[in-house]
Amino acid sequence: MDSQRMTTKLHRAAWLLFLAAVLVASAMAAGASAATRTHDALQVSTVKACGYMISSAGGSSTEMIKIVDASAVGLKGTFVFSGPGITETKHLLVGKKGIVQISFPVANPGTETITVHLPTKPATSGTFHFTLKPMTTDQAATNGCTPRAPAA
Repeated sequence: MDSQRMTTKLHRAAWLLFLAAVLVASAMAAGASAATRTHDALQVSTVKACGYMISSAGGSSTEMIKIVDASAVGLKGTFVFSGPGITETKHLLVGKKGIVQISFPVANPGTETITVHLPTKPATSGTFHFTLKPMTTDQAATNGCTPRAPAA
């Protein structure tokens, strides 16, 4: 084998080693970036909720639910409401401030259970128990509700 061929083979081998090194470095950088994103996504999730009922002069009632979880911004989850004469499941989308507001008609005041499931990392679920009494629209506008953590 002449020296020119040998030099060409050595250049080719060096070039292949260089490309392999670049690929390894890129893979390591991508892995570090993914690890950082995973670490950021593993925030502690604390779902809180509250609810109140508004009664109109005509006798109809509307359930107002507020769900808050700052670590679930932009995530889709599910919400299950069980109360007197109603069980309702809805899909929800957590807004930019980590807040979801849901409303729907209900027939009777009383004890209710709300269960929220959010696909945070790790997944978050919260079950909340309320006893609701109807409020007028004016009272609700003044008082609303303050989200709280589920009872342990």
